[in-house]
Amino acid sequence: MPNKVLIIALLMSAVEASGDNPIRKVVRLMQDMQKEIETELSKEKELFEKFMCICNTYDDELAATAAKATAQIKELTSKIEEETAEKSQLSEELKSHLKDKAAAETDLDKATTIRGKEQADQEAAIEQGKAAAAALGKAIPALEKGASAASLMQGDNGGALKKIVESSAYIDSFDRRQIIAFLDGKENEPSPAVAQVIGILKQMKSDMDKNVADSIASEETAKKGYAELKAAKDQEIEVAAESIEAKEKRVGELSLSVSQNTDGLEDAKVEKEDSEKFLATLKVQCVEKKKDWDARFKLRKDEISAISEAIKILNDDDALDVFKKAMPSALLEQKTGFLQQQDKRAKQLKKVQAILVEASKSLKGKNTQLDLILNMANSTLREVQKANGKDGPDFSAVVKMIDNMLDVLAKEQADDAKKKVWCVDELEKAYATEKKEQEEMDALVSTIEEITDEIAGIDDEIKTLQSEVSQLDRNVAGATEQRKKEHAEYTETITMTEAAIGLVGKAKNRLNKFYNPKAYKAPPPELDQESFVQIHRHSHKKVAPPELPDVPELKPTNNGGVIGMMDEITHELEMDMQQAKFDEKTAQTEYVTLMAESQTDRADALKSITNKKTAKSELEEKLVEAKEQRTMAFDELGNAHKYVSELHSTCDFIVDNFDLRTEARAKEQESLKAARAVMQSA
Repeated sequence: MPNKVLIIALLMSAVEASGDNPIRKVVRLMQDMQKEIETELSKEKELFEKFMCICNTYDDELAATAAKATAQIKELTSKIEEETAEKSQLSEELKSHLKDKAAAETDLDKATTIRGKEQADQEAAIEQGKAAAAALGKAIPALEKGASAASLMQGDNGGALKKIVESSAYIDSFDRRQIIAFLDGKENEPSPAVAQVIGILKQMKSDMDKNVADSIASEETAKKGYAELKAAKDQEIEVAAESIEAKEKRVGELSLSVSQNTDGLEDAKVEKEDSEKFLATLKVQCVEKKKDWDARFKLRKDEISAISEAIKILNDDDALDVFKKAMPSALLEQKTGFLQQQDKRAKQLKKVQAILVEASKSLKGKNTQLDLILNMANSTLREVQKANGKDGPDFSAVVKMIDNMLDVLAKEQADDAKKKVWCVDELEKAYATEKKEQEEMDALVSTIEEITDEIAGIDDEIKTLQSEVSQLDRNVAGATEQRKKEHAEYTETITMTEAAIGLVGKAKNRLNKFYNPKAYKAPPPELDQESFVQIHRHSHKKVAPPELPDVPELKPTNNGGVIGMMDEITHELEMDMQQAKFDEKTAQTEYVTLMAESQTDRADALKSITNKKTAKSELEEKLVEAKEQRTMAFDELGNAHKYVSELHSTCDFIVDNFDLRTEARAKEQESLKAARAVMQSA
């Protein structure tokens, strides 16, 4: 045991030392040593108890943490699966909504294009028919009044009339040739009678008027059908857009939730793995530490017991008497005995021993080769001492070990120098790589922030546009409702005004029957009934003629005043009716203009929303790509950090302590060379 060797050395040192009571010095040293060991034992016991406290306390905490992480893993896994499935379903539904919206927009665009062409063709045909009918309307009365074909052809519409006849589909070829012959007035060809030409032209005009009326009715029907189709498609597009917006928002929320839950799942897995790993390690270490402590405690107790027994032995009265009798003669005998008789080689070997011990002390850390040389020197010294002047062992083995040690030190110095150069170069490269990866990481983070801000800005713009569209729709609905109300009021006002004028006229006519029989007009029998039927039809209210109150008999001299008042009332009613018609026309024109502008603004806003959503989708794709690149850059940066850390752990000691190690190795080499020189001289 190391301490027993120390005790023997102390005893030898005490015996060799001069002065009074060397045994007491030894006892005091052993007592100090016993106290030091007991102090160390107390500290070790305190550390062991702290460690065992951790063993007894952390088992339950780590098990609870692992169980909680397991439950969290199960919960998050289930939630991620549900949200992923919902997101996948919503993505498929989004594709369907986008497809439906695109199809509706395409259908509406096609219908609008077709409607525009049909309307242009129909309007051109109507105008052409009206122009042809108008030309015939002028030509027929002229012929009926006796105009000749030559006079018709000399007029402004003569050429047009001939072209109308030539291209008309309302007459057959025979009638066409007759009319052209009539208009040309050629002498060598028979010319039809004027009455026959007039009849043909009247039939043509009648057919043209009917065709124009049919075309106008067809155009109105087409307009109504297109308006209904457009309203249906607009509604379909709006519903699809609202569904797309709602589901895109939900998909974004699910993506964020899945990402967050995935991160939480990874954290929970790491926490569970760390807790279980630490718990398993702790259980093994607790058992091992308990076993090591029991052995260490027994060793310390045995050591303290041995020292106590040694002290007791040395402090015994009989032992003191023995030492008093034995030690003087041993101390007085110079150059004889075990402690004083040494030859020259032993002294030189002790000198070598001192050099090696000093070299060992100067080194920081354990040096196995140097310890072996020192052990060999100690063994040789013991053999020299045992020889007691006789021929001792050879030093060549120790010298050879010193030579080998010097070679090893030289090789270690060369390896350190080479490794230092490699470490410096590799650290510079690693720092450059780390800086480059950090710059890429910073750039990606900045890009992600810019894209996120841009997406947020687009979201705000989309919300603003959607708010504007909603407000526009509300305004349009309000304006439409107001227009309907105003038109209903206008219709009722016109109906009531016409009825009032009729009643005033009827009353005036009745007065004329009494006051001015010449101005009296007998009404048709069905007039009153028809008038009130029309009033009922227009006003949707039953209007009965007011009952006239009983009045005194009027004198003929006063009839002009009442009738004049009735004329003024009728005039005012007619003026009010004209003003109402003007106001209605103005309001309708303004309403049509407002609807057209509102429709244009709404279409522009919806188109802008679609464009911004497309831009947002593109930015979101860029954001996902940037985040993926950031993840890769983060891994690369982590690898760069890790490699730099590994280089530091490998190289810092070499680089930082290169000069110290070189200096220490040089001193060690000098010590070894000095020891070799001493041994060679011996």
